[in-house]
Amino acid sequence: MLPAPAALLLFLAAIPAAGQPLTGRIVEDHSGSALISARVRIRSASGEIVADRDSDRSGRFRTPDLPPGPYRVEISKRNYLGAWLRIEHPGSLVEPRLVRLGVLAGRAVDTAGKPVANAFVFALDAIADDLIPQQAKRTGPDGEFRLHGLGPGRYAVGVSRADYQHAQGASGGALYPSNTQPEVFEISGGEQIEDLQVVLPAGPGYSISGRIEGRSEGGKYAVGLVYREQPALGAALVDAKPDGAFALPPVPPGAYELLVSGPTRGHTWRGVLLGANQQYGRLSVDVGGQKISGLTVDLEPGRSLALSVRFESPQARTVCPQSPMVTAALTDSSGVVIREKGPATEQTPAVFGGLAPGRYRLGVERLPKGCYLRETPLLHLTRSGSEAVVVLSSAGRIAGRLLGAADPTQFPIALGRQGTLEKEEALRLSYPDSQGRFEFEALRPGPYFIASRRPEDNGRWVRSDEAMFEIEVSGGSTTEIDLPAPPVEQP
Repeated sequence: MLPAPAALLLFLAAIPAAGQPLTGRIVEDHSGSALISARVRIRSASGEIVADRDSDRSGRFRTPDLPPGPYRVEISKRNYLGAWLRIEHPGSLVEPRLVRLGVLAGRAVDTAGKPVANAFVFALDAIADDLIPQQAKRTGPDGEFRLHGLGPGRYAVGVSRADYQHAQGASGGALYPSNTQPEVFEISGGEQIEDLQVVLPAGPGYSISGRIEGRSEGGKYAVGLVYREQPALGAALVDAKPDGAFALPPVPPGAYELLVSGPTRGHTWRGVLLGANQQYGRLSVDVGGQKISGLTVDLEPGRSLALSVRFESPQARTVCPQSPMVTAALTDSSGVVIREKGPATEQTPAVFGGLAPGRYRLGVERLPKGCYLRETPLLHLTRSGSEAVVVLSSAGRIAGRLLGAADPTQFPIALGRQGTLEKEEALRLSYPDSQGRFEFEALRPGPYFIASRRPEDNGRWVRSDEAMFEIEVSGGSTTEIDLPAPPVEQP
């Protein structure tokens, strides 16, 4: 028989630990203001939702009693980047800051200051040296536009009158503030950049006309014009006549690329849809101080592309499909809509035929959890028989250590992806242990920003300054980092 004190200790150890409520407060990252009606979901280590609450007027929430253990806290709110963090309950602070998605807004006008209504306005991702259309809307009756829901990244703004639904025969496009030196805006969270005035050319212009040779009998063809240095920006878009003659509306002096596409089977507001036996013709056109006429555009069959898959690691081969659906989408605003897809393997590529010359964004559809596209490659397709590869990767991990803090548990760490964010990608938070160790798991490979925050600091999580550090996460491996703690202000 056990002595009475030992028996009592054994009895107490067998009693489940008493639960405690989990409480916290949610604020807006850039302002520190309380966020009302933010949804808070608490998941157990097994993934089961054990609490589902909304924040109150002061941004606070409180769950029912929860037993001690690890939990995942997921916070979401419309027009904000989601956030989630892993905590050890009890003992962890839960004071996440949600990053508001950015806005670019303004008006489109002509050189006389008159509003340009029903034009095509878009945000363009600034990827390396390319501008790629990412979000598109219409200008309003007074030329006004508002592009919202922009995650942290770098964006330019463009407006074009070249489209089918509202302005076939109209011409002109412009980037803000100019086509030769477009401004790239840094969105880090909460920015509402307004009063942008995009000026479309309305001065003297010069027409471009000519004839298409080698057409299919009875086929319809479209003629698009883009700015040579900014192919994401359409300048004009028209249908050719049944006899192959075409006449583009006047455009200002400049360097352009002209693309003929057909036979067409219909069109959307972005451009034409093509039928079988695609043909294309392309010419470089330099417009000076007079109209251009008598052009001859010879047609040739479309280009072909063989797109295959490569796995970055043995782990990626395990978690990713062996024959995923790969895609190739034309990003140039040349008046034709092309998005091809098909299954591909390492040994057997998907072969896409009938493609127009131009820039293509390559991708993969419907990847399962834990499998990621290593990057979103851009391909400049100039010839037939081209080959390209998309690389699939498994998730990566960050293992870090916070240096220089007397109490590391008081310095939360924020991690976010650089560039345009997928809707499901959230800002992640981690609280270091007493030894300063922290980690982030199940990460999409690619570039991230990471930062720690002082316990008394009410400043932003996501900033465009020296407080943010860049880190590259590789798939299927652990990226280690020593992160310096920010200085603590002395009283």
